[in-house]
Amino acid sequence: MSEVELLSDINANYTKLQQFLNDQQWQDANRETFTLIYKIANQKRGFLEQKSIYLLPCRDLCTIDQLWINASQEHFGFSIQAQILEKIMNDKNIDSQWYNEHLGVKIGWRIPKGGFVRYKDLIFDLSAPMGHLPCLMPEGEQWKNNNLYSEIGKIFCFLEKFEHCDYLGLCEQNRYQKVWMKNRFSTSV
Repeated sequence: MSEVELLSDINANYTKLQQFLNDQQWQDANRETFTLIYKIANQKRGFLEQKSIYLLPCRDLCTIDQLWINASQEHFGFSIQAQILEKIMNDKNIDSQWYNEHLGVKIGWRIPKGGFVRYKDLIFDLSAPMGHLPCLMPEGEQWKNNNLYSEIGKIFCFLEKFEHCDYLGLCEQNRYQKVWMKNRFSTSV
């Protein structure tokens, strides 16, 4: 596992997150990610507003993502979630109205042809589906249909944000670009 440079445009401290991730304390890392994202988005607790994602500083978002990617050996991370979403969107056999459902099932936030997992049912180890973490749902909350689609909608926002950051060359310290390009044209979903 290589060391990730803890870059921040707003002087955020990512040491605690890095330690949780390096120790594979996934639930603590998820909580810390939730706290950090809300702090750098300057938003109160509750469900993160999608517009806040677009305002996150690229270096900070890329640092958090790289920490997750590095510690999980490319199993978890926002860009991993965005990558899975893009594969689903490129699948000609999936109607666009079903993207949310397919993504929810693929990353383990939705039970196939069933309901939604609760926060307490998230899997906090590497046996979880790829892209399962981080999850920015407030701890103790239960997804309802609109909450899950809102949460999955955030992944659409992260996809756009990462493309923007990558275009600006602000994620160069991040392996995001390499992971993204390596898997971008893969057709398996």
